[in-house]
Amino acid sequence: MDPESDIGGHDERSPLLESASRQAQQAVSKRFYSWVIFVLLALIIAIEFPIILQDTPRTRLYEIIYCREYYTEHDPNLVGGDGLIDEQLCKVGPVQSKVALLKGWMTFFDYAPGVLLAVPYGMLADKYGRKWLVIMNVVSTLFRSAWIYIVCAFSPVIPIRLVWLEAVAGLFGGGYLVALALVLVIVSDVTPTSQRVTTFFRVTAAMLACSFLAPPASAILMQRDPWIPMSLGLGLQALTIPIAMALPETLGTVKYEEEESPPKRVRQDSVDNDAAPIDALPSINLTKAGLLGSFKSIASSITGLSFLFKDRRILFLMLIYPALTATNSTDTLLLQYVSRRFSWTFAQATYLHSLMSGISIILLLILLPALSSYLQGKRNYSASAKDILLARLSLTVMALGIFIEGLAPQVSILLIGLVIATLGTGASAMLRSFMTSLVHPNEVARLYTAISIVQTLGVMFASPIAAGLFSAGLARGGGAWLGLPYLVTAGFIAVMAGGLWVVRVGDGSEKDVGDDE
Repeated sequence: MDPESDIGGHDERSPLLESASRQAQQAVSKRFYSWVIFVLLALIIAIEFPIILQDTPRTRLYEIIYCREYYTEHDPNLVGGDGLIDEQLCKVGPVQSKVALLKGWMTFFDYAPGVLLAVPYGMLADKYGRKWLVIMNVVSTLFRSAWIYIVCAFSPVIPIRLVWLEAVAGLFGGGYLVALALVLVIVSDVTPTSQRVTTFFRVTAAMLACSFLAPPASAILMQRDPWIPMSLGLGLQALTIPIAMALPETLGTVKYEEEESPPKRVRQDSVDNDAAPIDALPSINLTKAGLLGSFKSIASSITGLSFLFKDRRILFLMLIYPALTATNSTDTLLLQYVSRRFSWTFAQATYLHSLMSGISIILLLILLPALSSYLQGKRNYSASAKDILLARLSLTVMALGIFIEGLAPQVSILLIGLVIATLGTGASAMLRSFMTSLVHPNEVARLYTAISIVQTLGVMFASPIAAGLFSAGLARGGGAWLGLPYLVTAGFIAVMAGGLWVVRVGDGSEKDVGDDE
């Protein structure tokens, strides 16, 4: 055989072989992406739906326990042979105050592990993989629910305040903050840039669907017995373990790309804007020299947050997030607030959460995208000007809606306030998008990490404060005083909204009143 012919044949066939190999690699990567996202969405639903299903029944069980204690001391004749008391009799101030404080401090303890362990767990996930940490997280979540179930079932043998010990399980998996970060980073590991927005939309849609469907299911089951949704939810949570075990490891995987280009291996030391909390964290080496280097990396990361102080707008915008997270506390109090003020049962009040989720779905899927397209397509707003305008409007209507909720003398007014307040749901996303435009691309991951920590701290401290304000309103006789946590939250958000209206975009080309330099 002619050597030259051999060489020439090789030159002609190599591109074809490389193309075939690339296409095969792309097909494998695409199937892997589809399977990972399918399992991840199944896991999200298996976690979120049972937790929401159990939320209202838990509150009712706390109320039953405190109510039984109260009437055993003050009027034993009202305590039935089965230890149950008519729900309307349980709306007295001392009982509701204890329930609110129990839940408020539980939220504080729930989020503490995430603040303490987000960085260490992030480093371990970057070194040893995501899957094992996901499994740890779902096991700890199951344990937390099981512990609450046991304490409620064996009260008063086990003091009800020992439900707070369920937060200890968060040390094993990192809690909600680590779970959220893992979702972001797994999606980022396998999703091509062109599909990232769509994939995150699917994740958000799965969460919203659970928030919409679980409350009415819980309400229907609660009408028979609160233990039914509690037991069903715990059983469903057990499914999270096999689902988590079916999730492939995504550390170091190859992404498929929509365009005709070779697949690129994901560099774990690269910064991905959408996977901020964990991707930005340094990996860890368990040798002596490696540990010293890791500690230096952490110190460097902390020092790297100095960019937050270079622009006063970023500092102010960071202060808005505690105000936004305060709304989570008022949402948590909604069951007790409506139940006490308007004599609703918890089963009836839980439908309000479905109403809020339904409005959020319409807002995020239809209204905000349409308004964004209108501002940028018809009014020629830049992306930054559009984001800041929508954030301003969202905060303003949110403050107004929560203020109406706090003053509502009747249910119809409350519903109006609830609808208006829920229209501000997109504020957090709009602020995050605007803040992203204010920093350098290699600072985005650190910015998102800082936002996550501020949000978590906001939830931790806002919950007991809101519970304290609700208790203060109960101590003053209830009525309009019950709206105290709503009025304080509305005032806080109104101040932040007022400040946001004078924040400049920083680009003289935007069509936005008050944004010129």
